[in-house]
Amino acid sequence: MGGRMSRRNGPLPPWGVRPYVRGDLAHLPASTFSAEEYAWRFLSSPAAIGVPNVWYADTGEKLVGHYASIPQPFQLGDQRLHILQGEQSWQAGGYAQQPVVREIAAVAVEAWRAADVPFVWRLREGATSPSPLETWQKLQPCTWLWRPLRLGAYLRQKDQFGTISALGGGVGSVGNLVLRSGLRWRGRRITVAPVGHVDERFDHLWNVLSTHYQALTIRDRAWLDYRYRQGPVAYQLWLASHNDVPTGYIATRLLDYNGVRSGVIVDLFTAPRDDRSRNALLRTAMDFFVRAGALAMRLLVLRKSYVERWFRRRGFLRESVPSYVTLLPLRSDMPHPLMRDEARWHLMVGDFDLL
Repeated sequence: MGGRMSRRNGPLPPWGVRPYVRGDLAHLPASTFSAEEYAWRFLSSPAAIGVPNVWYADTGEKLVGHYASIPQPFQLGDQRLHILQGEQSWQAGGYAQQPVVREIAAVAVEAWRAADVPFVWRLREGATSPSPLETWQKLQPCTWLWRPLRLGAYLRQKDQFGTISALGGGVGSVGNLVLRSGLRWRGRRITVAPVGHVDERFDHLWNVLSTHYQALTIRDRAWLDYRYRQGPVAYQLWLASHNDVPTGYIATRLLDYNGVRSGVIVDLFTAPRDDRSRNALLRTAMDFFVRAGALAMRLLVLRKSYVERWFRRRGFLRESVPSYVTLLPLRSDMPHPLMRDEARWHLMVGDFDLL
């Protein structure tokens, strides 16, 4: 068995650390992802780092631990990098007193560093479980924004005061009508259409828009097809165009947050100051959320960014739970100075494997 071997004695079989091999999906415990979702998330990315991204602790008879991250294409300045995003881990209950995940992570990170992977990044939220690694650095603060779509119904789920709910519902309806009318006017001349198949238009869009940013996930055809079309999770995707030339896209998902049916803007990509396309795409998503029965809409943005200011001007409110982009540097030149400036970034929750 390859990798690092446990030297611990006791009633439990010793284990060693090794990378993923074909056939391991059949031996994953039921508490993790389904085999289909696991294969999509960890084994199907179009990015390649040259070494395994999935590692296990194996006794020779069963898997007793797991540590994995997702390969991701990333643009940093004029560099096209293959990085890793997120971390997912578990260990068998009988091995709770042994540092199984910590030792798997150490072997994995050692292999990634040797392969010149620049960094691993993830989104750390208030309730996120601690990492088995202690060298993560806070990079950029983020915030969730939200806006009610049907305020009366939303308030009825949050309190028992019918009068307040009725009053709030009236105010909210007027506010949303004004917003939707404004979005329609400000997004005029932009055509928005649903996307079934991610095609070459998205490569064209990436080639044009990527010149405006210096730190972001590479949103080309291959990545978007993997992220929003290949997996078992249902996303909605729309493409904005002006005179048949693509100008941006939006990806959404319907979810329940604390019992409230919500529409999440998972990804929204336009030129930084293309407010016309952004207005048209938000109007399309908002209409879809309302038809689907969502009571609120949410999205993640970088704090103090232009995108945050844009949505705040349209009535979106900050949530109180702090979020941070955190970085595990694997090279001495990371984090790059460009990554310290929120104005250089384009970041959405779709960059991470949370939704």
